[in-house]
Amino acid sequence: MNGGPSIRSRLETIALTGGAILALVVLYQWDPAVSGMYPSCPFQALTGWYCPGCGTLRAIHHLLHGRIFTAMGFNALAILTLPFMGYALVSEAARGLIGRGLPGIFIPAAFIWAYLALVLVFGILRNIPYGPLSWLAP
Repeated sequence: MNGGPSIRSRLETIALTGGAILALVVLYQWDPAVSGMYPSCPFQALTGWYCPGCGTLRAIHHLLHGRIFTAMGFNALAILTLPFMGYALVSEAARGLIGRGLPGIFIPAAFIWAYLALVLVFGILRNIPYGPLSWLAP
């Protein structure tokens, strides 16, 4: 008989959720652009180019402050991806606490490949210092 998630699973989920909330509180409080307490992007440090994730911490900081358009300016792709990531994380937290997640969403393989291609193209385009494309850089 399955009685739901174990105590250990529930405690792990509570600890991970608490850690995520704490990280969001820290990110809300201290701006990554000025605080100096966050690590820099290793890809950018090695190559001098922006990776597809560059600007995400700054974008989430501004999003937490309600500045959606400013957040989009730092990393539009990350901001547009957040609702899907949020749904997946809440579903996993529910699975860890009550034994079942949110209703599953079927994502065709073609969509996943298209999204990965979009991430690659986004990473390339944001490094081209040409007028219309320069807004993609953080």
